[in-house]
Amino acid sequence: MAGLCGIVGPRDCPLGPLLTEHTRTGETPQSYDSGDVRVGVSTMTDADQPVLATSNVRIWVWGDIHGIQTADGYESRYAADDVPSTPAYCRGLYDRFGLDFLSRVNGTFAVTLYDRQRERFHIATDRLGTHPIYLAETASGAFVFGTDLQALAVYPNIDARFDADALSAFFATAAVPGTQTVFENVTELEPGTTLSYDLETGETTREQYWTLSYRPVDRPFDQVADEFTETVQTVVNDRLRTDERAGVLLSGGSDSRLILAAADDSSVVTYHMNDWMNREARVAERTAETAGVPFSLLQRDDHYPARILDDNAAVMNFYGEFNQGHVTGFLDDIHDEVDLLVTGLYSDWLFKGLSIRRWTIPLGPLGTFQLPWEDAPADADEYVQRCSTELPPYLSASASKSLDEILADGVETGQDGLEYHGVTYPSLRELVSYGECYPMSNDADLFYYGLTQTKRHWTPFLDNRLVDLALTVPVKHLIGPNLVNAAVARLDADLAAIPHASTGVPLSRRYPLDFLQTKVNAFDHLFVRPEHGEKSYHVSGPWMEDGEYIRDTSFVLDTLAESRAVIDALPFLDWEGVVRTYHAHLAGADYSHQLYTLLSFVRMPAVRHLAGVEDGVDAAEMAETEATPVGQLRPTSASTNGELYEHGTDDRHSIARSDGGDDR
Repeated sequence: MAGLCGIVGPRDCPLGPLLTEHTRTGETPQSYDSGDVRVGVSTMTDADQPVLATSNVRIWVWGDIHGIQTADGYESRYAADDVPSTPAYCRGLYDRFGLDFLSRVNGTFAVTLYDRQRERFHIATDRLGTHPIYLAETASGAFVFGTDLQALAVYPNIDARFDADALSAFFATAAVPGTQTVFENVTELEPGTTLSYDLETGETTREQYWTLSYRPVDRPFDQVADEFTETVQTVVNDRLRTDERAGVLLSGGSDSRLILAAADDSSVVTYHMNDWMNREARVAERTAETAGVPFSLLQRDDHYPARILDDNAAVMNFYGEFNQGHVTGFLDDIHDEVDLLVTGLYSDWLFKGLSIRRWTIPLGPLGTFQLPWEDAPADADEYVQRCSTELPPYLSASASKSLDEILADGVETGQDGLEYHGVTYPSLRELVSYGECYPMSNDADLFYYGLTQTKRHWTPFLDNRLVDLALTVPVKHLIGPNLVNAAVARLDADLAAIPHASTGVPLSRRYPLDFLQTKVNAFDHLFVRPEHGEKSYHVSGPWMEDGEYIRDTSFVLDTLAESRAVIDALPFLDWEGVVRTYHAHLAGADYSHQLYTLLSFVRMPAVRHLAGVEDGVDAAEMAETEATPVGQLRPTSASTNGELYEHGTDDRHSIARSDGGDDR
């Protein structure tokens, strides 16, 4: 894995086992050992680390830093003819600004610094916590940190114990809120925070140098759209000015299209991931052709989930689902073609009000009519109720609390605002609008973090300049007109004329006409000209329909059976409940997220280690095994004896359907 790890303090805790786990996926790490300070780093660049700054300060960094805000304005790292590596750039910034440079830099990173003269060790996250750092303490008082939560969990000197409430939250939502983790004695460093460890006293202090604070400035939509367009163009061209070969992960929507529209240089290439050449893929291809850039379809085969399961489970930090590490199976296709992957991630969170609930009118099979008015929770209690959902049936009776009780336990009103599971928000407004992805480990999606473990990548919408702008946009401009569409229209009329793949409406169409045409097109797509692939899980969007895939193949069935020893060894999981959950899904209920979260969990190396089950299924053997269509399996009557399947006369596995119905 790429990342940082280290141990500070008593010398009875060796770095070796921790570093071995941090690089279990085959990386070559760099290590440093001065006795009281032991640090390891593994990145996707060949930059030497640590770098030595003035006053004998050593610096390690994982991630990217793009520039710094100074009293004289913004300085870009990429402005130099010879662009320095990220560690070398940090060395120069430390020489100029000291430790204060951390509060000024623009980037997505985790940084550690060792000040040998002052005997101080510092750890810092970026403003949003995109590269999370986990913290623990050994019985002898050693301070242990790492960006790989699984590595800390199996480190011999850390007594990792599962937290029942955090596990319930993880299995229900695929994330653990705030700075909590699934382990009682391991926490996450707060976003935008520098932690300092005094080697003489063993004391730690924290300084939060940035807090997400929403400060809307009322102004017309067109003014906001102009500001957004100009800032996007500046950010994109600042980053793409280097000689690095960039590959844009292109969808049929608007966010990645905006990157192409903003780029002055058309030397990028584009990739689109899909199961087949459906509407989404055709729109992405048309977008690339219109922009005059190469297009490649990265086509998933029917056993793609099986091929990426163990690779993605090995790098997970207990948030998201394995299938969301979308690029993993295509690394061989793109590794030598590009130096940098570019995505449009988090544009919808910052500039489309993704987390803001609207008043809606139900329209039956056409979905809902979203009114341009926010349906805001009255207080934190109502927010918790809205976030709550039922716990999966496979959790044992030891899960004594409901999810709303677990979430409510972490709410506290303080002098600085509203604390939600260890993270302070200035008010309920920030929690409602941004809590879903602040810190980034709140995001129940592996896509972004999975990219940090597969290929160097960049997401322009996480640039400080765009985040700062987003925090000034009034809610009315986030839930009505579309800022991203407006920016594309301002930059490239030809790209804006291409309909959005999911709505069928050109990005140039203005609100509310675009919304009305979306509903007309939804009727057309559902009832007049529906689009289906060869398989039930081949749909018109970019991603596989997981619910149908689980019903139509034996992938989940086989993986659960292979993992029964792990499930039986863990007291909070109930095998009978696993069977009920799987049967209920086959019968028509949607437990796809809960089942994929469970698969992610039981395939994680740390979980298997803690369960005492070290030997997993051979990954190469799994990759060569195609998923078996359920329609070819002999159905049996439902049972409650904990059997997922039984062998039929044709030596294939037969599934016990809870409804006794026909297999799909």
